[in-house]
Amino acid sequence: MIITKQNRMTRFLCLLFLLFIPIQHKAQSITLNQGNTLQKDYFAEIPFENIYNKLIIPVVIENKTYRFLLDTGAPCVITSELSNVMQSKFLSSINIVDANGKNDTMKMVAIPALSLGGITFQDIPALVNDNKMIFECLKIDGFIGSNLLRNSILQLSSQKKSIIITDNPSRLNLRKKYASKLYLYDTQSSPFIKIGLKNKKEASEELLFDTGMNNLYDMSLRAYDILKEANLFVDIEEGYGNASIGIFGNSEDTKNYRFTVPQIKINGTAFKNMTIETTNDKNSRIGAELLNHGLVTVDYKNKYFYFEPFNESYDLKEKQIGFKPTISNEKLVVGIIWDDAIKGTVGIEDEIVQIDDVNYDNINYCDIVTQPSPLRNKNKETFKVTFRNSVGDLTTLDLTKK
Repeated sequence: MIITKQNRMTRFLCLLFLLFIPIQHKAQSITLNQGNTLQKDYFAEIPFENIYNKLIIPVVIENKTYRFLLDTGAPCVITSELSNVMQSKFLSSINIVDANGKNDTMKMVAIPALSLGGITFQDIPALVNDNKMIFECLKIDGFIGSNLLRNSILQLSSQKKSIIITDNPSRLNLRKKYASKLYLYDTQSSPFIKIGLKNKKEASEELLFDTGMNNLYDMSLRAYDILKEANLFVDIEEGYGNASIGIFGNSEDTKNYRFTVPQIKINGTAFKNMTIETTNDKNSRIGAELLNHGLVTVDYKNKYFYFEPFNESYDLKEKQIGFKPTISNEKLVVGIIWDDAIKGTVGIEDEIVQIDDVNYDNINYCDIVTQPSPLRNKNKETFKVTFRNSVGDLTTLDLTKK
């Protein structure tokens, strides 16, 4: 939902499409004990491995430890190999729509039991998927999603590199001054929060808290079309192409926008001069980058969201490079071009052969997925980039952030 003070009008965003959405009614009719545990008054602190803002946690199934991605923006997911090992119960084949609107059929199964830090969850519905970019490159066996966490309280600490799972808020040092309402939607219990945006006018947006997303804030094109009427954005750039990758692959090429918002408030903490890009996702999202700015607690059980900042406010003003990379056919390519000065010289889907001394012709595909691009180096402003077009011609440009 987006609310602007302009003309005192309230506008609504349709928040129906999440990362995975069961469409067939047959799948919706399945009832399982989602989020229920064997223990009561439980508490566990679990270390995580941070791979480029992807939080990997240990999960015990049948006395064996597996690696799972913690993804509050998704349901539980497992690989077909793990499903076969567990002899998980088949529930249904369902039609799934990913974040980019692409759809395909996936199996839903029941995980008999799994343990997080000694807390046992039973009969958890999970989708089965074998996306190479996700599972092979991150070396994981599944996702822990919001449908498992729906009756718990999840605290995420980048300083301790750990998560806490409990059902008792008194066991955490939670302060109301850092709290806001948490909104849980659909059978997945997807967690949404409300943030404020301000330039000369003000607005608010309700958006998904998604730890499966690397960035701080991505805005949906749908939200952009509504919020632009409030004149909240400055330094707006237009680009054509795609840089969004869902569970079923790359999004379709479309017009996108990059812009700055003078002030965004999350639970009262001001983030100034944040650069935001639009995506084809149906929902705007706050991602795992937020953990680098404060302690986050998602109280699914009592429907509160806590953000305790490390600093009183943040100024995120940063120069930007004139294009955005993405991955296509296991190659690093140009996804979106923002700078008019390089349009015509470099094209969408041109391969990125080299950035400074990093040669992407000879790099392992999974290293592209799991390692930050040199372009994200905040201490460097100029880069020598070599591109290869569709007929094999090479072009090398010296590009400077602006």
